[in-house]
Amino acid sequence: VNATESYPEANAFSEQLVDKTKPGWNWLNQSYYIDQRRDINSGDLEKRFQQLRDETDENLDFLYIDVYYSHGWIADKTIQAVQKQGWTVGTEWADKFERASLWSHWANDLNYGGATNKGLNSQIIRFIRNGEKDIWNNHPVLGQTALEDFEGWTGETDWNAFTANIWQKNLPAKYLQQQRITRWDGNDITFTGGVRGTVEDGKRTFYDQGRKVLSGTDYLLPWDGGKKLYHYSETGGSSTWEVPGKGAYTLYKLTDNGREKVTTVRPADGKVTLTAAAGQAYVLYPDRAPKEASADWGKGTGLKDPGFNDRDLKGWTRTGTAARDTDEQGRNSAELS
Repeated sequence: VNATESYPEANAFSEQLVDKTKPGWNWLNQSYYIDQRRDINSGDLEKRFQQLRDETDENLDFLYIDVYYSHGWIADKTIQAVQKQGWTVGTEWADKFERASLWSHWANDLNYGGATNKGLNSQIIRFIRNGEKDIWNNHPVLGQTALEDFEGWTGETDWNAFTANIWQKNLPAKYLQQQRITRWDGNDITFTGGVRGTVEDGKRTFYDQGRKVLSGTDYLLPWDGGKKLYHYSETGGSSTWEVPGKGAYTLYKLTDNGREKVTTVRPADGKVTLTAAAGQAYVLYPDRAPKEASADWGKGTGLKDPGFNDRDLKGWTRTGTAARDTDEQGRNSAELS
């Protein structure tokens, strides 16, 4: 949504809404800057967002407010109006709607928009709100979430890069964001829940209840209160980790068609040794994993598997040698030969 400019094709466009002496972004058509103070004081801004609220499903509750420049009273009144209607908000730049914004485009899209306009640098704000939002620059311990696309934005079409980013950047950052920071001493940070992050021998290192759970780019991170543990290694190989339970664990490989059992692992002296393929994500469950939900490819469409995502093409009636093909970027198609 845009609360800064309006284009002539918009239903709400009028010479009262915009200042026709102030042209804005010209993308296929010329926009004009909205008279934001009048828009707020008249109640028109609130009415437009309420119309969007009324005409869409309640599950749509996140607004991305693009190209927003204002600070102060105008920004505060804008965010108050949309929050009152139940919206949560993200925006283009990290310093806009700082108290309310949950996500910032330029802070997360690391190769876009210029290196000097990224996330917030304030240690005070991050100390208080690290677990509340994704508007940060990278930190040796806290890391940051990042955006890696696969649907064509800025020419990015690599599904493998998208998924690698989840395991390499986003999951470790989200692990720490589940807790609140209680003490920050340089690169040694203490969190609630018995979690600590630090740098040891030049490597980012996490501890959970005194157990090392991340070292550099390798980890065995407990998740969902320890109901499962995620294992990942960028370079692959064997590694040994302390685990909280004494019973057997089942190791699964995570694939685009669900979990695949690899082996059963039994702790020795409270530790397990795991062998990982480079860049392959795994999950360990105490005993066995719960039943997996159906992927339900194509839900809400007229086809059972429109993207050919099921490796066996079970949603299709096949003759001959039709098979799913996955290219080097992880994109699926049906190959007919």
